[in-house]
Amino acid sequence: MERGSPQDSISSSLVTPQFLSSLPMETRASDFSSSASCSSSSKPPMWLCDADDELFAVLGYSIKPSDMADVAQKIEHLEQETESSESIVMVDSHENGIRLVHSLIACAEVVQKEDFKLAEVLVKNISFLAVSQAGAMRKVATYFAEALARRIYRLYPVNPDSAFTDLLQMHFYETCPYLKFAHFTANQAILESFAGRDLVHVVDFSMK
Repeated sequence: MERGSPQDSISSSLVTPQFLSSLPMETRASDFSSSASCSSSSKPPMWLCDADDELFAVLGYSIKPSDMADVAQKIEHLEQETESSESIVMVDSHENGIRLVHSLIACAEVVQKEDFKLAEVLVKNISFLAVSQAGAMRKVATYFAEALARRIYRLYPVNPDSAFTDLLQMHFYETCPYLKFAHFTANQAILESFAGRDLVHVVDFSMK
């Protein structure tokens, strides 16, 4: 009986990169030539797929290259469902809004108890939930999250220079017409109420 070649006697389950490296150079060359002659086949060797899977696993990918076709089909199916799922998105946004409110209350209570480690986790979750909101809810949640973060990390705002604040207010008053109109209307009402009076007592509360 004719004796088969070493490649025929080796099980396909044992053909691994480690096994090939242990073979003599002549045997590896013959394996390479035989695999080159079969390069017309579209399916890669089993050990090559396993090696890629191991590499993907080391890099943190849970999806195997052999599953890419199935994953692509599922993504396409998911995109088709997403086109007609606006109501589902609204429900998710509403649920996130409820979770956001509860997270804000819980974070404030934890900060009051000075459990800053748990508060740090909650404030990060609040920032994530606030992104899914829109309008005033998002702004209010962002301001509350910023205030809580300052309490957690002890980053208290520094009082600005009063002279610089007065300068900013003056430029804002000159630029914005609403304050001028409000002051003009108030002065006109005060002037009308003073009609026929001989003495006026002005009290300045220094309100800006």
